[in-house]
Amino acid sequence: MIDKVIIYLSKTILIPILLDNKNWLNPAHLKNK
Repeated sequence: MIDKVIIYLSKTILIPILLDNKNWLNPAHLKNK
């Protein structure tokens, strides 16, 4: 069960980071900044 918790936390943390990185690389996002 501990492994499932770690996987869940890693997904909830890593996926938003990956999405943020994609948005950060997006020229449209840079224009908004």
